[in-house]
Amino acid sequence: MKKIATVKRINASALALSVGILIAPLSCSAASESAPSTEYPSDVNSQSGFRLPLPAREDLDDLARKSYDRANTPGGNIAGLRGPAGVRLYSPVTAYHHAAISEYLRKKSGIPPIAREIAILTTARELDSQFEWAEHEPVALKEGVSPQIIDIIKYRRSTSKLRPEDALLIELGRQMWAIHKVEPDVFAQLKEIYGPQKLIDIILLMGYYGGTAALLSAVDMQLQPGKGEPLPVPKSRIGGWYPVFFDSENQVALDEIIEKSVKGQIKKLVIGFDENTALANNIASQLRVGCNCVLEMRRSSNQDTDSVKFDHQRVTVLVYIE
Repeated sequence: MKKIATVKRINASALALSVGILIAPLSCSAASESAPSTEYPSDVNSQSGFRLPLPAREDLDDLARKSYDRANTPGGNIAGLRGPAGVRLYSPVTAYHHAAISEYLRKKSGIPPIAREIAILTTARELDSQFEWAEHEPVALKEGVSPQIIDIIKYRRSTSKLRPEDALLIELGRQMWAIHKVEPDVFAQLKEIYGPQKLIDIILLMGYYGGTAALLSAVDMQLQPGKGEPLPVPKSRIGGWYPVFFDSENQVALDEIIEKSVKGQIKKLVIGFDENTALANNIASQLRVGCNCVLEMRRSSNQDTDSVKFDHQRVTVLVYIE
């Protein structure tokens, strides 16, 4: 199985590389979470936590009242009304069907709880959904997902040391959401482990939470009061570049870069590496042949400390876009 951790978002590793230092932390402390804030953007309603006020129950029709009561009942859902259930009150028919789909996928489909939460967390991470991550990380821990797996998902580390059934789920989510193409061997191995029906249910589960992440993003859903942002996500991608990480050869990711270059969407590529010269040179040779943009290579090294470990085998390609 080809390992991939392709991420189109600016993180500490890529930011350091942009000034000539390659940093790929393998361990980070909880201090990386931002401090809680009670200040909301001016267009966010302070009671609902998003860009619309929470509808009053008496103003809802019968179908919407059922959704309201379900969300407002302890155990009805994870976040209550201050979350996606509150937003969906504006669309009562879809709220009703969303609840049924969620109930099936999360509780009745037979997806093992650990697999379910790995799929949800991977989707939340790859889509940078702070709200989904904040709500589901405690659930994942309760269901038996190890802190090691959570950190691998959270910090986009290599899955090479995990059990195949866990590693493959993370790879599936990364490929679905980051490069929009799932490799045949990943799909085949997951089908062997879970069977066709359960695998499709897992994919539908990821799609469900991907749609929820999009909804929360559009309405700028704020975290629950007292919670800081749990994911190391930049405030924006402004800056004209993004990193693509290579832990091994990944033709799919390379082809995507080459395709964008051919279309004139890339003005420069910077390949950052430390010990893995062979992988860096292989990536460079393919990009030189296929791309028509400036290509640079930067070798740099960082010393491990007691609190921070670096992935010296990882190769990072910074893609500077037009």
